[in-house]
Amino acid sequence: MFLIKVISILTMIYFAWAVAYQLIFAAASKLKSIKSNPETLEKNSNTKDRSFAVIIPAYKEDAVILETAREALNQEYDQDLFEVFVLADQLRPTTMAALAAMPIQLIDIQLEKSSKAKALNFLLGQLPNDAYDATVILDGDNIMQSDFLQIMNRNFQNGAQAVQGCRAAKNEDTAMAILDGASEAANNNILGQGPNVLGLSGRLAGSGMAFEFGLFKEVMKEIDAISGFDKELELRLTQRGVFLHYDATAVILDEKVKSTKNYTTQRGRWLAAQYQHFSAFIGLAIKDLFRHGNYDFFNKVIQMALPPRLLLPVFLGMMTVVNLVFSMNPLFWGALFVMNLVTYLFALPVSFWTKKNLEAFAALPKILMATFRSLLLMKEARKRFLHTAHGA
Repeated sequence: MFLIKVISILTMIYFAWAVAYQLIFAAASKLKSIKSNPETLEKNSNTKDRSFAVIIPAYKEDAVILETAREALNQEYDQDLFEVFVLADQLRPTTMAALAAMPIQLIDIQLEKSSKAKALNFLLGQLPNDAYDATVILDGDNIMQSDFLQIMNRNFQNGAQAVQGCRAAKNEDTAMAILDGASEAANNNILGQGPNVLGLSGRLAGSGMAFEFGLFKEVMKEIDAISGFDKELELRLTQRGVFLHYDATAVILDEKVKSTKNYTTQRGRWLAAQYQHFSAFIGLAIKDLFRHGNYDFFNKVIQMALPPRLLLPVFLGMMTVVNLVFSMNPLFWGALFVMNLVTYLFALPVSFWTKKNLEAFAALPKILMATFRSLLLMKEARKRFLHTAHGA
């Protein structure tokens, strides 16, 4: 009986923390920046225009990579100051031929076990540390807005070392894509803008992110993740004291998943990486917090312990009903449920609340089932890269 009571109290504490954590950052994202430009970011510290390596790992991305490569070249930025690299992993011969005709650097890589980290390190190992000033990492389906490099250049001129752009939905052609886009928008505010406002590092999303070239190459040497390399990159950078900036004006279009199958695969990969990195780094984070006061690194690690966002309100709603039936703690769980719903009111932009988008919520039951199935894929995702297929 005592053990059950302890478990119950710990469960209540965990979910209260998870709800409050996300609500605080969602609300902060709506405030004027208190400390989004920390002391390490000094305006006009270096007005030199940076040279960029735009790197696009492309694993079986035949359906989208040609458009991505073409659009990557259409930047309102000095053409002599950026170069596009496509890391071709298992692309079809016709795709390779079309890419070879473009003014890009086409790198044909054949990896025994494919992963984005391995593909990036393959290229970085061939380039000297001073080959470029900065690098931008894209996914095979990403489209940079034409001013993306200009905005990133200004960030580096102002002293930034690592910047995450704003990933926005490229497509809204299915209910799944609409809701996936809503999840991305919520992530931008809860994990990007909100933390920056409160003086903490934002998230890295795996693409649409830019780094000082030498720093990125150095840190990537330590990373060999099968999936979720961006999560490990977050942790290793903040452990070094590097602040991760979020810039909402640097927009990159990202294809949202259209089917529950792809959603399940993608979320399974993400969740596996999230909890694996939490267990690997929590000890280091606690030690660094007390020895060096590195609260930014500690915050990044505990962020990995958050429950799946889509399942959280479902669980809270169920616990409210169960506790009401058994006359236990319905007010506690009901309050958490309401607070979690308020989080989404802060996190989602006003533009999201349209009739079309609200109709997409009819697909929620299917998405919830897909999220539950993704939990079953976590073990497999630790062993091999689970590819999310993209359409034309």
